[in-house]
Amino acid sequence: KIFLNSNYPKLFMGFWRRGALKKITLQRFGKPEGEVRVALYTLPPSEDIPFPATPDDDYQHQDEYETWGVVWADGDLTDKDVFIDIVDDSLFEEDETFVVRLLGLSGKEEILGPDRVPVVIRNSDLPEVGFDRSSYATGENPVNGVVNVQVKRYGIPKGIVRVEYEVRGDTADIGHDFHASSGFFVWDDKDETDKEIPISIVDDERAEGSEYIEIELTQFSNANIRGENPVRLTIRPNDQRVVEFIGDSFEVNEGTPSGKAVIFVERRGDPQGEIHVTFKTSHDSKGAQSPADFEAVVTQLVWPSGDVTNKKVEIPIVNDTQYEGRERFEVYLTNASAETHLGRSSRESFTILDDDAAIRFGQSGFEVEENTSTGKMVIELVRLGSPEKPLSFELVTEDRTAVAGRDFESVSRVQEWNNPPETGMMIEVPIIDNTLEEGNKDLKLVLDSFNEGQQSSHQEIILTIHDDEHSDFAELELRMSSFLDMTGTIVDVKRDLHGEIILMGEGLFAGVKNQYPMATSLGEVRGPDIWFAKMSSDGTQIQWMTFVGGSREDGSSTGFEITDTGDIVFGGFTHSPDFPIVDGFQNSLNGTKSDGFVAKLASDGASILYSSYFGGRYLDSIEMVVLGNSPHVYIGGITVSPDLPNATNEYGGGSRDGFIAKIALDGSEPPISRYVGWNWGSEVFDVALDPDYFPIIGAQVSSRGYELSPGNFRENWEYGVDLYVAKLDSNLQLVKESFFGGPLSDNGASLKTDQNGNIFVAGDLNYESFSILNANQPLFGGGRDIFLVKFDSDLNPIFSSYGGGASIEHFGGMNVDEYGFAYVTGHTYSEDLEVSPNAFQKNLQGNADTFLQIFNPEGRIVYSTFFGSHQLDTPRGIDTNSNGTIILHGETCSGDFPITPNALQNDFQSDCPNFFSIFSVGLSDFDTNGENRAPVANAGPTPIILDDQIGDGIINLNDFHVLLMAWNTHPNDPNWNSLANVYYEQNKPYENQRINSLDLNVMAQALGSHVNGVDSYRWNSVCDIDGEGVETLQMDGSGSYDLDGTIKNYFWEDERGNIIANSVSPHIQLNVGTHHLALRVQDNLGAFSEKDEVLITINKKKGSNLHNQQDCSQLLGCRDLSPSFSSSRVGIGRIDVIPNPNPEDGIILSGGIQLR
Repeated sequence: KIFLNSNYPKLFMGFWRRGALKKITLQRFGKPEGEVRVALYTLPPSEDIPFPATPDDDYQHQDEYETWGVVWADGDLTDKDVFIDIVDDSLFEEDETFVVRLLGLSGKEEILGPDRVPVVIRNSDLPEVGFDRSSYATGENPVNGVVNVQVKRYGIPKGIVRVEYEVRGDTADIGHDFHASSGFFVWDDKDETDKEIPISIVDDERAEGSEYIEIELTQFSNANIRGENPVRLTIRPNDQRVVEFIGDSFEVNEGTPSGKAVIFVERRGDPQGEIHVTFKTSHDSKGAQSPADFEAVVTQLVWPSGDVTNKKVEIPIVNDTQYEGRERFEVYLTNASAETHLGRSSRESFTILDDDAAIRFGQSGFEVEENTSTGKMVIELVRLGSPEKPLSFELVTEDRTAVAGRDFESVSRVQEWNNPPETGMMIEVPIIDNTLEEGNKDLKLVLDSFNEGQQSSHQEIILTIHDDEHSDFAELELRMSSFLDMTGTIVDVKRDLHGEIILMGEGLFAGVKNQYPMATSLGEVRGPDIWFAKMSSDGTQIQWMTFVGGSREDGSSTGFEITDTGDIVFGGFTHSPDFPIVDGFQNSLNGTKSDGFVAKLASDGASILYSSYFGGRYLDSIEMVVLGNSPHVYIGGITVSPDLPNATNEYGGGSRDGFIAKIALDGSEPPISRYVGWNWGSEVFDVALDPDYFPIIGAQVSSRGYELSPGNFRENWEYGVDLYVAKLDSNLQLVKESFFGGPLSDNGASLKTDQNGNIFVAGDLNYESFSILNANQPLFGGGRDIFLVKFDSDLNPIFSSYGGGASIEHFGGMNVDEYGFAYVTGHTYSEDLEVSPNAFQKNLQGNADTFLQIFNPEGRIVYSTFFGSHQLDTPRGIDTNSNGTIILHGETCSGDFPITPNALQNDFQSDCPNFFSIFSVGLSDFDTNGENRAPVANAGPTPIILDDQIGDGIINLNDFHVLLMAWNTHPNDPNWNSLANVYYEQNKPYENQRINSLDLNVMAQALGSHVNGVDSYRWNSVCDIDGEGVETLQMDGSGSYDLDGTIKNYFWEDERGNIIANSVSPHIQLNVGTHHLALRVQDNLGAFSEKDEVLITINKKKGSNLHNQQDCSQLLGCRDLSPSFSSSRVGIGRIDVIPNPNPEDGIILSGGIQLR
């Protein structure tokens, strides 16, 4: 059952006004079974309708052969809407009616209610009044001296209309030429007579040309004006010879068949005597031009005596294909003969009506918000001129302050637009919403249209992109910057556990000894060798410097790692057969050229704790080292040796292979290795670890035809050099792998991971077809660009982006902080590299400058700056920590490089020395202009001091020692320790109790047991008294707050900046000792707080002094005995210690039992 939604037609339809789409709703009732089709159409005008609407003139007419079809599918009960277009005219007319009919088509529907509905279109126009002509003319002596100007009423004569008028002078003088007047008319209902304005003309005797009067309808009620208002009445003189143009307007079609414009000049007044006048054309600087649009004409017009004929002047018109719209030029009369006057119409504008077509922008400029919800700016194009002309257009974008690939995606579009059904077309320009605070930027849109192969128009407009960002970072502060003329090159820099700075480099020991007398050496160090230097935390002092190497060349590009004890682990390559080896698994060179090496340097730089060669019989080089679970390290690099130690797979061949290896630095197990490469050539450029300490490798591979196993992100190698990322387990077995990149050459240079296991790869490249996803800069800038890719823990790409300007960028280094922000540096030759408005240095100053860019976890740049001076400045690495410190190092050839007063070396001593710069970067407070303010962290009260409440979970000689320290004491003794009273003597008063053999017996029975071990049946928590355990306490960050939003993330950090918890009130475990913890919070808009620190001290529970110093000291001499004896056999009355016991014999008790 179908219902036309109306009980009463006018209630349903209302009175529809003109100029909009009107909606009719159809409803389906009953069981929604089967498909139902109906048609809706309008009926032609009927005689029984008093004021029928005219089809198509008043409404969109659809007859029974051209209906609106409506279909309900099986099961469909939704309402259906039909829209009818009501035509908006300007006629004052009666309310008009048309009829809409509903017709069933499927034969199984029933129409509920009427199937015909009348629709009333209510007139919304006003009556019109106006002059019956656009201009009037008269001589100085009209009949009765009066000229009557007619005013008409248009449309149906319905209602009362009142109009006021005014007659005033233009060039005609009131009193001398006419009499001014004013008045009004009233048309009553149904009155449609014309009204007249009488104007009195004065016939004077002055010699004058034509003069003009203005007549205006000034006030009108219940009416609109039609046609010209005001109009002009020309008074032509009767007394003199006058020449002027004939006509009220002058125009010609550009494509006129004659190719000429025609204008007539008349002579009036006294016909006696010969007269002449010169006719000229003149171009308008903004209009028609000669000879492009018309040919200039200069001619003299002559009238013999008695000649009053009109003179014709022809002006050749150029019919071009250029769309110009209406263009004008001037025609004028000059140099009239004596006693001949130029009339008012002696200088006129002549219009050329263009017959060409063109495509133009719909407006003179466009604006868009950078974060527009559609991600696009819609540009309207309109077609002008003749619709029959075949047209095509070309639209391109051009950079201005906005740059393609960073602020918008470039558009280049060529398209035909012929016989258009509409006059408008929409073109989309994609807008890139980056996270830089950069201010408003604009680009140029260039549009050319072509008519029959010839350009018909050219137009340029500006598109402005309004920035919506506020940088997530405050301005970079340069805390220290120094030249460093140390020998050779700085390779890496890191902060140690105490915040002090460790530098690693390559150079000659002999070249630095005089400058740094504290420098020492380990090994022969006669070739270029590796050196380390420890600096104060502010970088202003060198504390020690050590060279490591043999008699030949030794080098490293790997960087280094710092262990929990502050020792330095590093690797590289060596040609030295006498490289200092300590407890190595390979003690001599295997390669014919060089081998890799791995080493551990003591935290004070004074000794090598471990070192070993690593390699096969050919060339090998370690390119990186990363710490695994102690004592393991992972190394990676390149090799041409097919016999690496304990390889888990075969050498791939080609020019070289990459490799990864796992080494135990304590020698507890042999190394294992794995080749990375196939039939051409490969190189492992970095290794990192996931949160479970499993290795992830980044490599460059050239391996034709190699395909990965199904299920990887990209399973096949393309051309050139591809990025290759793989996850391995702890035995170097493959877990997951993927290619990534494009068909040319990728220069991967760094791979890092964050605390969530996401993987970052950065480098530089020189082609435009890199795999791009969710990019901050989706387009290749030019020359050479950096790239940054982020993968999730399953090697699925999260984002990948170019970074760079129109020239060349070279990658210099990357680091990733604990919050997932990536810090990328390099050097650039591009003046247009995009920088932040608050950049430390906003412009390129030299041939090439260092740059620093910071990416948030979503891959958007939140800070970007140049850094350098007037020559070449090239960074080689970057280090960051959780305290907001950034360290850049590299080389500079700029003598005026930015150096701070506290520099270790402020003079430029060599051609291109090292530089070393420390920045602090704080998170923005957003405290201006209503922007987001940073949250405030509150880590709770400080300091927190408490005693350890539990032991360490194992009963051993440490507990035994505490008991002996209180031996034979009682509660009133100053050396009494109640914790040692493990045998509580219930039958004695407390003051009569004593630490004695009874306590020793209880301790011996539980000795060696673990709280959750297999021997937990012997566990006695009372005996776990050493006070060396792990204390669990709950932190409280609930006092943190945010003024603008909500706290989203909590980050609890230890002294080293490692995140140890991430909830508001976590339970954490701390050892006995002093701990400096800090809380940093992040709000829902991404802003971070400053750190709030808390000091926690857990005191160790101590016993009293030894009762029997001699016995106890001898007993403690046997502390290295195994605690795993079976104490169930022990029964002790008292203890006697044999002097100078042999540890192999153990402790002999009176019962004759040996404790092992």
